[in-house]
This record gives sequence, structure tokens and C-alpha cells, in this order.
Amino acid sequence: MNFPEEIARLIGSAPLHDCSGRSAAQTFRTANGLYLKIGDAGTLAKQASMSAFLAEHHMAAEVLAYVSADRDYMLTRSLPGADGTAPEHLADPRRLCRTLAQSLRALHELPKDGCPRRDVNGEALTFIGESVTPNPDYIDCLALGGLTFPDPQTFAECCQRTLKNDAVIHGDACLPNIMMKDFAFTGFIDVGDGGIGDRHFDLFWSIWSLAHNLHTDEWREYFLDCYGRDAIDNERLKLCGILSSL
Repeated sequence: MNFPEEIARLIGSAPLHDCSGRSAAQTFRTANGLYLKIGDAGTLAKQASMSAFLAEHHMAAEVLAYVSADRDYMLTRSLPGADGTAPEHLADPRRLCRTLAQSLRALHELPKDGCPRRDVNGEALTFIGESVTPNPDYIDCLALGGLTFPDPQTFAECCQRTLKNDAVIHGDACLPNIMMKDFAFTGFIDVGDGGIGDRHFDLFWSIWSLAHNLHTDEWREYFLDCYGRDAIDNERLKLCGILSSL
């Protein structure tokens, strides 16, 4: 493969191991312990800027280079440990919930100054279509339903009135996107959907991911307890859940 000069210089000539996941971008691990992500031109810009911002706060891997040319190339250092879906993590749901919750709370309490993306809520609202019927796979099993709206405009107005840009958020706070070693948080990955938005988007996706990966929703309340009930608003959680599942 041919890479831009800056990328080629940093990765050297050692073989690359393809470790791509479900995203559209390709991901390679280099022999010297770096990660190279390759996507269509312009598609990794948000991820690179958010990763760099979070790395300054020791919550993501250091971005060594981002080049946008014929394609986008982002090179980062690796993070210690394994993601939240590793068997050793799923085997201890209590510690897993605690690490996930505490890491998110720390993320949400970061200073918003300098965050490169400013309005995740507004971007999410652009996805409201002709109905507000959420996917039951996301809502029903989590007991996050209970709100009904006669039309998309009413729903959008409720979201605009109720949701807050109150925190730096991950945007896709599922278990595959948190890294930990012996249940100690080492960083977040795949932060391209992050920015300043309503913290309840992250809480919703974490609740969903715990239920999906542990095959039970019995850890929902414990996770929220670990996060801190003082910062949780049930109506905002339901709205973020519905909006995320459209």
C-alpha cells in the first residue's frame, strides 16, 4: 500500500495487521504498536480532532498524524488493555459497569473549552424523519419508552427545549469503544461522534450496550447508580434514547 509521506515515515516498512471492525474505515495495527485508520477523504476529520482533544486530557490515544489526501489517514498510539467486550471484562459485570460509569462521568466533567465540536444535539436532530417511532430493539428492552409524540415537529421542539449541551460526550459510548486494563480505564476510541452535547446520549448507548453484550438488562440500575443519580434526568434519558434509535 502507498501512504502519504508523513504516514509512511512514522509507520516504517514493517508489515501491517488488518484489525478492522464494523466501521467503514480500515484499521491496521503496525509492528511498532501504532494504529492506522484509513477512510474516505474527509471522513476521519471529526475523529482526529476529537481524539486529539481527548488525548490532551489523557482520555484517548495520542494522535501522531492526520492526513487528508486521496483518502483520510489517522495514525495514533495504542492504548493498553482490551475493550469492554473482552471476555475477562464481560465475566465481571459489576466491575465493568463501575469502570464504564466512572469513566463516562469523568469525560462529562471535562472542561468544554477547546472541544472542537460544539453541538452534537443539533446534529442529532437533523436525523428526525417523518415519524418518531423508535426501534424497539433499542427502547423496549431498556424500559426507556413511555413518551409519545403526535408528529416529528412536536418531538423536535421537545428535544430542543429539554436537551442540554451540558458536557463533552463520546457520542457512541458502547463497550467496544472503551479500553481498560484489569478494569482500569485507559482511554476511549472511535470518538468521531463526540463533542459537546447532552450527556444522556452516552448514558443511553452505555445502557443499551450493557444489555446487548451481557444479554440482560439487569445491570441498568447499577450502572446508573455508579454514574451518579445527581446528574441523571429521566426525561432527557428517554428523549436521547428515542432520538438515538430513530
